[in-house]
Amino acid sequence: MSSLLLEAESLIGQSNEAEACIVLMRALEANEEDHQARLMLARVLYGLGLRVFSGMQLGTLCAFLPENKRLKRLHDLITGKTLDTSKGGESEEENEGNETAERVEKKQNNDIEVEVEFDADFF
Repeated sequence: MSSLLLEAESLIGQSNEAEACIVLMRALEANEEDHQARLMLARVLYGLGLRVFSGMQLGTLCAFLPENKRLKRLHDLITGKTLDTSKGGESEEENEGNETAERVEKKQNNDIEVEVEFDADFF
C-alpha cells in the first residue's frame, strides 16, 4: 500500500474525509491505475453523499476491470443505472420523476447493500 493510501486511511480515521479526497486524487494523478485509491475515493465520496461522483469513480474502475462483477454491481447500486460494459455505456433503470414510496424504500435498501459491498475485498 502506498504512502498516500496510508495517509488517506489515517485522515478517514480522523473523520477528515475532505482532506482524504485530496490525497486520494493525488494518488490517482500519480497513477490513474491505482485501483485501491480509486475504490477508496469512491467510498469516501459516497460517505460524503456525493453519489454521482462516487459512481463516476466506480464506472472508471469497471472500465479498467470489466470482468469484476462485484464492482459493476456496486456501481449499479449507487447510480441506479446498469453499466453496459459491452458498449461502454450506461442505461437508465428508473424513470425520472416523482419519488414514490417504493423508490425511496429501494434507495434505502440499496444504501444498506452499498455499505456491505464497499466492505468487500475487491482485489
